[in-house]
Amino acid sequence: MSTPGKRPGPAQDRWYAADAGRLLGALLVPASWLVAGWPAAAAMLLVCGGQWLLRWYLLGRPADAVGQLVLLAAGWFSAVGLYHQVSWLDAVMHALASLVVALLVAELLGPMLLRAELLVPRGLRAVVLVGATVTLGVVWELGEWLGHTYITPEIGVGYEDTIGDLAANFIGAVLGAAVRSRHTRQGDAYRSSGNGRRRYSAMASGHGSRR
Repeated sequence: MSTPGKRPGPAQDRWYAADAGRLLGALLVPASWLVAGWPAAAAMLLVCGGQWLLRWYLLGRPADAVGQLVLLAAGWFSAVGLYHQVSWLDAVMHALASLVVALLVAELLGPMLLRAELLVPRGLRAVVLVGATVTLGVVWELGEWLGHTYITPEIGVGYEDTIGDLAANFIGAVLGAAVRSRHTRQGDAYRSSGNGRRRYSAMASGHGSRR
């Protein structure tokens, strides 16, 4: 089975252990509806979609499994109201989820940055990644405000909550950019070898093979 991305994640033609997390995510969609109503189910559905993006685009099976755990926890904690009970948990989960999103964004933007690598310094690539991730965080906060205003007041919003969430998103985005930068340096070392140079040239020209 081929994948649409620059570089697929783990093998796409079979199931493996971490796919149990995706099954759990699908089951938690109706569970969230029963516990907290359809807005919570909609949020968990987004989590489930993120889980599949992790399978297709992230760095490998360990990152896939950890990323799924973070997304599932973030969605379920919201459904059961745990953020209202543990004051610091919201910021921590925002930072961790933002880190996962940053890695996904890096993979989605990867082909463009790969072709422009000679024109875009690594430091600027990190700034682009952080900016894109934080922008998605702003969109999420806007969605929360719209949900609070037009759907249910149970969705928590407020000046301190929003600023705290955005600050946590920024921290997670920076951490994600650092992880991605480390991975890129390892890739640069690989491309400096003979086999790596040939494969990199094929990918940059758009003729790389897909599994």
